[in-house]
Amino acid sequence: MDSDSISKIQQGISNAESGRRLAPLFFVTLAVYILFSYGGIRSPDSEVAYRTAAGLLDRGAFAAEGYLAGYPRFGYAPGTDGKLYSRYQPLQPLVLAPFLWLGDVLTRCPLCRAAVPHVPGSHYAALDPGVMLGNPPARPGPHLRRMMPALSNTLFAALTVWLFAWVVWRLTDSLPAAWFSGGVFAFCTLHLTYAGTLFKEPLLGLLILGSFACLLARGPHRVAWTACSGLLAALGIATHLLAIPFLPFLGGLALALWWRRERSWSRLLKAGAAWGGAMAPVLLLLAWHNAARFGNVLDTGFRASQTELDADRFTAPWSGLAGLLVSPGKGLFLYCPIVLVSLFVWRRFHRRYPLLSWFTIATAGSRLLFVASFHDWHGGFCLGPRYLLNLLPFLLLPLGLWVADVARRPSRPRLLGLFVVTSLTLCQQIYFALGEVFSYLHWIKWETRGAIFVNNSLHFDPRLAPLLNLPKGNRGPFLLHDFPLGDGLLFATLCLAGMLAAGLACYRLSRASTC
Repeated sequence: MDSDSISKIQQGISNAESGRRLAPLFFVTLAVYILFSYGGIRSPDSEVAYRTAAGLLDRGAFAAEGYLAGYPRFGYAPGTDGKLYSRYQPLQPLVLAPFLWLGDVLTRCPLCRAAVPHVPGSHYAALDPGVMLGNPPARPGPHLRRMMPALSNTLFAALTVWLFAWVVWRLTDSLPAAWFSGGVFAFCTLHLTYAGTLFKEPLLGLLILGSFACLLARGPHRVAWTACSGLLAALGIATHLLAIPFLPFLGGLALALWWRRERSWSRLLKAGAAWGGAMAPVLLLLAWHNAARFGNVLDTGFRASQTELDADRFTAPWSGLAGLLVSPGKGLFLYCPIVLVSLFVWRRFHRRYPLLSWFTIATAGSRLLFVASFHDWHGGFCLGPRYLLNLLPFLLLPLGLWVADVARRPSRPRLLGLFVVTSLTLCQQIYFALGEVFSYLHWIKWETRGAIFVNNSLHFDPRLAPLLNLPKGNRGPFLLHDFPLGDGLLFATLCLAGMLAAGLACYRLSRASTC
């Protein structure tokens, strides 16, 4: 990144004003995410997070009352006091506790209970195969209590979209490009589907992208923004251990940006101290949390659990690399093809912001290799490459810059190509969001008597992949569950509405240069 580019980032509209002008994007995105949300908990690790939050709210303790039914030793480890504790990081349960409290308040209101058209079944509220296949729960109370925590990710995901649009605007000084790119990230990627889950990825993505965005903030308080970046990065570790590979690159970017701006060793040391010092309190609390539970500051519970699961083993990355990128069950380029378009226009991004380009390449490459070497590279029962979800905003930055160039010099071929690409990828993500991948995966697991786990056939056999078979499951969004349209007609209607929105966005983009 040259000095002109740095000064361009530092000049112009204020942080607060840019945030206000992008606020409508946040509210539109939040409304759509709630519309497509499942409203329940469908994965065992999410159930562990919910039960930890419930323990904090009900008993004021992190300790669990017991293992998940049917999943002995999953997600928990015995502490030094003989009680069971979650093996996962503590921030998500802490964040979920207020949502659970709010849900308890709302469910005491008869009008609120009557307003819920369909109580989605949470798969591990009770180990009921019928609920896992999409049947309504016989006792809706425990499932209803999980609805508000299950909707929490819609808020985090919408905030991440707003933040991504803010970053694009910061780099391009183009409000139309920020709006358009934010819409692409929101509705043309797997971010749409994961906003309706209780996986940790939406919260982690918000924190990591927030840490990155703080490094680009304008104004005289750059040291404070740098400290905020370090704090958010540390909170990312408190959310998920897979945030650790981001740290050297975020810290390195912080120092590199400061050196480009100041060319002063004293200022560089001050920035490094601010970034690292802001991390220290969170890391110390995590160390104390581990020691209090398992007697070791570095033991998060995986060593203490002595689990027979092999998810935390490492292996050669070749199978994982192929699976993460091109496999029919998990391939990034198949489940999120808009990334290919962004890679196609990467050269422009690299010429304009070489430092950010190398940062993105290093971050994406190291995380891809790390996850591919993980025995659990596929992320278990989920849609697409779950562990790569947090890379999407960084991988789409080149597309944001290209959209800004289109807005400044619009032409019919470029606008038509943009409309076609966004429409096709939008329809694909609507297809994913309307389905219910967990009911399909449970169904195929029972149909094959678990044979799908042999040689990762679920991920590499196109005959089993959700990419082609998702309609065999149930309709996912709880607000659309009883909508009086068949699946095909509802899909066509939503696609048509999405294409009209994409067409309007392209039209507004074409008019941006004349405004």
